[in-house]
Amino acid sequence: MNSPLLKTYTSKGNLDLDGFTNAVSSLLKRAWGEDWGELVHDEPTGNDPDKVTLPKITYDSNSRVRSKTHKALDPIKFNQFREGNESVELYRMWFDVLVDFKFYHATNREARLLLEEFEDFIFTYKDHFRDLGVSDIIWEEELPPQVVSRFGAKMLPERTLRYLVRIERITELRSKIISDVITDVKSSDGTSSKPQGKTLMENYRELNRKL
Repeated sequence: MNSPLLKTYTSKGNLDLDGFTNAVSSLLKRAWGEDWGELVHDEPTGNDPDKVTLPKITYDSNSRVRSKTHKALDPIKFNQFREGNESVELYRMWFDVLVDFKFYHATNREARLLLEEFEDFIFTYKDHFRDLGVSDIIWEEELPPQVVSRFGAKMLPERTLRYLVRIERITELRSKIISDVITDVKSSDGTSSKPQGKTLMENYRELNRKL
């Protein structure tokens, strides 16, 4: 869902995990320079050890749970309005996501310094990420360092930082779309015409996908 009305009803925007990591990647290029290295979702792979980009930071979600800062078990309805002849309801729910950032460099010392510089970076721009829509970013722990084998004989020092990233998911429910989907499902006479272009379910999923 990417409704232009959402910004009217959320005070500081809204980001999911991909939006957060995209914002981190973009800001790193501004803060450290375009050629600092790369932040990517995938760990180093390939057949040529000389073609791996260093320094490299990778990220992945370790777990996602309902945020314990909010007691509600289900999404909370926070606004309702009409758009033309259609009723629209907005719901929000918060999740605590453990995100592992892994740091690779040519030497163990360089990997450690990269990790520490990233810590300073997140601390420095935490309020900026909150303004973009992340509810909170909390340092959790540094995991034991490893030396990992990539490209066969290539050995890379690996350091890992774990953050708790609290994100808010907004779901938009539109009465007409829901009604049309239910009607379509219940129709069993075989005479109803098929929708042109996207199916009703595809439209429904598009309107209710995660931000």
